[in-house]
Amino acid sequence: MRGVVRFYNPDLQVALIERDNGLTLGSIESGHCAVNDVLLGHFRDERSGRVRNTSTDSDVRLRVEAEAITPEEGNELVTLLRC
Repeated sequence: MRGVVRFYNPDLQVALIERDNGLTLGSIESGHCAVNDVLLGHFRDERSGRVRNTSTDSDVRLRVEAEAITPEEGNELVTLLRC
């Protein structure tokens, strides 16, 4: 699966990733990502897994916190995470 990082908070290590089925909220456990980076791999609900950051050609360990988030929910999350 492919996802594009639409929001990233480096202090909290949290990313909002846009995918075909909606948005995914994930915690970055190791590795690096930034806004507009493209991630490839399996995004599994509530599991930690490795995805490939094709923008940096490196691995990222990602824990999916929530899947299939609507754009409205995503906007609310971003507002909360920016506070």
